[in-house]
Amino acid sequence: AAAPTRGHARGRCGAVQLLVDRPIALLLGVALPAIVGMAILGRDLLALLASPEFFPGAPLIAIIALGFLFMMLSSYYEVSLGLAHRQHLAAIGAGLAFAVNLVFNIILIPRFTILGAAVATMLGFATQLGFARLMCERHRLIRSQWIFPLKVLACALALGVPVWLADLWLGPALVLFPLKVALGVAVFFLLSRLIALLPAGW
Repeated sequence: AAAPTRGHARGRCGAVQLLVDRPIALLLGVALPAIVGMAILGRDLLALLASPEFFPGAPLIAIIALGFLFMMLSSYYEVSLGLAHRQHLAAIGAGLAFAVNLVFNIILIPRFTILGAAVATMLGFATQLGFARLMCERHRLIRSQWIFPLKVLACALALGVPVWLADLWLGPALVLFPLKVALGVAVFFLLSRLIALLPAGW
């Protein structure tokens, strides 16, 4: 995380950007398809880990995981802000996240109970990420790439279609859970390879 501050000070912006882009790309490439898979196969996953009483909480898994993904991504930007002596901006982002979380808890929990709490937390982390990213862009610490995350998101959403169809066709049999996961991994890998063949900038 110290790389943005030291690298920019030495005029090595290209190397710094590459150093930041690679771990973020790896994180997105693993987390986004996993979150889509959890949204579809959450009940099967809970069947492996818990008793049937927990099955109604299956829809929460993907929402909570998405919130933690936002939190992990925001750490790249917040640490860079701190190393550039702009810790106050990271603190403001955390305060905004708290405020958004609180407001949406008040709005959503009375109607949606625990689902509303999960969504409120996810929105709070999303706010924290958005603010930290904006501040890093403004102060020229890290330049965020849009094309690659959108490609990963497209592949992740696309893998959800065959996995969802397989889940409908095969049913909730726990023994078939690895097969569904393998299908999702194979589809995501194939789609990512196809997208890599597109011209740069697509």
